[in-house]
Amino acid sequence: MDPQPKRSSIVDSPWYWIYVFCAAALIALIVIGPKFARRQTLDERNYQARQRANQAALGQEPDVPLSTEDNRIITLTPLFLIVAVVFTVAWAIVWWSHLGRRWFHRTAGTRETTP
Repeated sequence: MDPQPKRSSIVDSPWYWIYVFCAAALIALIVIGPKFARRQTLDERNYQARQRANQAALGQEPDVPLSTEDNRIITLTPLFLIVAVVFTVAWAIVWWSHLGRRWFHRTAGTRETTP
């Protein structure tokens, strides 16, 4: 009788840790998002006020629109999307590496062979 080789633990995979850290990053982005929006809006409005003051000093009509929380120049959306994509890829790799192969072999009716 040939004993099956012991499979490595899921926590030994670097993809598992990428998955965990991306999950934490997504949670942090969701939690910090409203505070960031308020702070970023304030910073952008201060910058835009300086631009408007310079335009007024030059005798020009200020044409810089002021930012609002819904209409900011800098948002967290690109960071959120990048982390979400990495999270999804890491989840897929972890799932396939540790769970998908077993499921695939079980449904195919073949015995799993581990290299």
